[in-house]
Order: sequence, then structure tokens, then C-alpha cells
Amino acid sequence: MRVWPRLLVLGAGLALLGSLGAHLLRYRPFRTAPELAVRAPRRGHDAPVIGADRGDLPRQLLPTLQAATPPLSQTENLLLAGIDTRPDGFSISSAPQPAPPSTFGRTDALVLVVIDRRSKHVGLVGIPRDLVLDLPDEGLVRINTVFLRGSRAGGGDEGARRLRQAVRHLLGLAVDHTVFLDHAGFEALVDDLGGIAVDVACPIRDRFLDPRGPGGRVELRLEAGTHWLDGRTALMFARSRHGRGVTDRARRQLAVLAGLRDRVSQLGSHRMAELLPRLRQTVYTDMTTLDLLRLLRLALNVPRERIHGLVLDWRHVTPVQLDDGRRVMLPRPEAIAQDLSRLFEAGPPGARRSAACPPMDAALR
Repeated sequence: MRVWPRLLVLGAGLALLGSLGAHLLRYRPFRTAPELAVRAPRRGHDAPVIGADRGDLPRQLLPTLQAATPPLSQTENLLLAGIDTRPDGFSISSAPQPAPPSTFGRTDALVLVVIDRRSKHVGLVGIPRDLVLDLPDEGLVRINTVFLRGSRAGGGDEGARRLRQAVRHLLGLAVDHTVFLDHAGFEALVDDLGGIAVDVACPIRDRFLDPRGPGGRVELRLEAGTHWLDGRTALMFARSRHGRGVTDRARRQLAVLAGLRDRVSQLGSHRMAELLPRLRQTVYTDMTTLDLLRLLRLALNVPRERIHGLVLDWRHVTPVQLDDGRRVMLPRPEAIAQDLSRLFEAGPPGARRSAACPPMDAALR
């Protein structure tokens, strides 16, 4: 008769473990839109430039180890998207309409991570947000509005599905998983990592609306070189239009991702595992914790010189001006396919093709 109490205790323990396991594997669903948190500025916002005596910090961009890109049909492809959660929207075919406060916003950053486990090469493909696609059943749509339109029509899950289809339509590559992060979540992630080292190719000065700054504005000012950035500064750097518009912007976003990867590699898997509960509060994804841990292990194992960056720039698009004066881009499929076939021969993420820099205050003009 003493067996039954033990079985009951064992059953209760298994049920508790199952509940905890389900909690650990669960991330924020797309059914609930994020709320913009007002984060206090952290110390170190004006951190000094990394000097030669700081050898423990991530290195500047290095030459990559080139490899012939194999057919990309066997790769694992992860879509990273940064979303603007301000309550406004945009449509190429109609005037902007106010969005309910409970919906997601436009896609500010869009990067496809292409992973080849056999060759241990990773490619980051930066997609400019002003690209216009002719999508089945939707017509002409600017790619940074696809998620917004889908989330309005059927919730965040529908928005994510449509965005995956749009990226496949553009690149010809299926998207296995998606990871979405809003502005506040990105700042929190970088700050929780203690900041990241980012290579700034050109001097940059810009100004952003931010209630935390004097007069509701915050200035970004960075000289060329490697800088240690906190979350707010990294977000401004990634969002600035300094240079040739959205193509240079996409290139800076790849540089920020490279800095994140270097910081993760420096901290190691143990510290990252400690941050997983925090990630569950800021990340929207269809991946489980086990999936993310698997990708984390891959990020730590892939050498920096085997990580490549490709930005869809003026070689891959045709600029078009609409009747109302707005400028957008139309993709050139042949040029895109040609460079994708050489993805693992591309240079490091964030590297500029031209040595000439625009004026430091170009974004303010």
C-alpha cells in the first residue's frame, strides 16, 4: 500500500517538471503586440573608443576566409527583423492610415541569416526596407510594410507568415525560423550584454527623437574606428540614414549583428544561458529555447572569418520615383541571384565597398 503514495508524489513531480519545461520553451507570441518601454539611459553612453591596449575586446572587421558557395538548398535560414512599434503605418497604394495602438509597426531592419553547417560558413543578407515587391494576391508592396499589413489582417502570426513568403519571393530561399525584436527589446538585449564593439567605417552625426534626451532629442556622434556602444547608441547607429540611404543603413545593421556575435562569443554559453529568461521577455519568435541554444552553440563555433555579409544595394535594385515624390527600389532578380551564389565569397558583415565617406553630418542635411 505504500507504493501508491510514492507514485502520486512521482506523478506530481513529473507534472511540475513538464509545466516548467513548457514555460522554458515558450516565447512571446505574436498575438500580443509589444509595449514601448521607456528605459533610463545607462552609464557609459559616451564610452571611449577601444584602444590597442584593450586586447580582450572583440577585434575589428577581419578579412574573411572565402569559400565557394554551395547550393543554398541545404542551408538553414533564419530571418531577423527589427520592428518599429509606433502606432502608424504606410502603404504604397494608399495614404498612411493610423494603426490601432495594439498592432505591430513597420519593419525597420531585415536580415536573412544563411547557415551552412557542413562548410561552417554563415552569410548575412541585408535587405533594404524600401524594396518594393510585386507579391501574389497583394500587388505592389514595400517590404517593410508586409508584416504590418499581415498583422492587421490576421494578427502577428499572419504578419510573420507573409513576411517569410515575401523574403522567399525576393531571394528564392525558404525561411525556416523568424526572430522579431522591437526597439526597446534591442536596447535591453545590448545593455544586458554589457554593450557591444562595433566598427564604424565613416564618421557619423545624426539626431533622433527620444523623450529621454534634452528637448526630446538625442544626438549620435561617432568618429571612425571601433567603438563600445550601449543599447541606445547601437540602435541609433543601426537606424541612421547617414550615407547612401537605406543601403548604408542595412550595412551598418550587419556591423551591429557582427558586434553582437562577437560579444556572445566573448561571454560564452554559460552567461548567455543566464540571459535566456530576459530574452523571453523581448523576443518574438517561432523558435523554442532549445532551438536558440542550438543556434548559440553554432555562433560560438563558427570562426569570425567564416561569417560573410551581403547587402542588397544599387547593384541589385533599380531606383524608382513614384508620382507623389516617394523613392523606392525595384529588385533585379538576376543580379541578386548571381551574388547569392557567391555569398560565402563575400567580405565581412558591415564592410563598405567604397573607401570614400560621405560628410559626417550628411544625415542632418
